[in-house]
Amino acid sequence: MSIETKSGPAAIPLPSPGALQALKKLCRRFLLASLVYMLLGMGLGLLDALDLSIAPSFVHMHLELIGFVALLIFGVGYKLIPTMFGGVHGVYSKKMADAHFWLANAGMILKIGRASCRERV
Repeated sequence: MSIETKSGPAAIPLPSPGALQALKKLCRRFLLASLVYMLLGMGLGLLDALDLSIAPSFVHMHLELIGFVALLIFGVGYKLIPTMFGGVHGVYSKKMADAHFWLANAGMILKIGRASCRERV
């Protein structure tokens, strides 16, 4: 498949269907993880509002702001940025994108765990 230009067809390679499917799966993982963080943050916020808090209030804020918002932006970015360029560019490296997903989640969990332990001491 090629793209037509005024001077004739341009040989711009489109990503393979397998690469597009992998990108969709990656976006779904980021969005699902962000929804999980949103639900956890909402639950902790509700418990905090009812004075039944089981964690410091900053855990609720980190879950919402860093977990939900950041992962939502990452997921939407992986979906929209390639389509802004006409679907021509896929992800540079699927391994790097997967590492981004796992490192972002691990960092979020470690940040909350480390800060929670400091608060208790």
